[in-house]
Amino acid sequence: MRIVFSTSGGFASIPGLAAPLTIDVETLPEAEQEELRQLVERSAFFALPLQRPRPRAADQRTYTITIEDEDRVHTVKLNDPVPAGDLRVLVDRLRWHQAVARRR
Repeated sequence: MRIVFSTSGGFASIPGLAAPLTIDVETLPEAEQEELRQLVERSAFFALPLQRPRPRAADQRTYTITIEDEDRVHTVKLNDPVPAGDLRVLVDRLRWHQAVARRR
């Protein structure tokens, strides 16, 4: 599984920090692999519409997530705040990976 995650917008957005993060799930420790796979499944990611239609304020973040898993490829765009539930947990986990990658 491969996940591409990007963030845009937000208060005091800095375009240089908006570079997409690519996660090759198979390279992660086994526990992290399992966690991400479960979050993708529980959030029904591949059944979500491309864009969750909600009005967007000027300072809201937009998240773009593309997941490739075997023969499936799907992209979803979300605005903050992401509704509670497994999808928000997935976004939070991807944001954590993004923060860790920026520190490197």
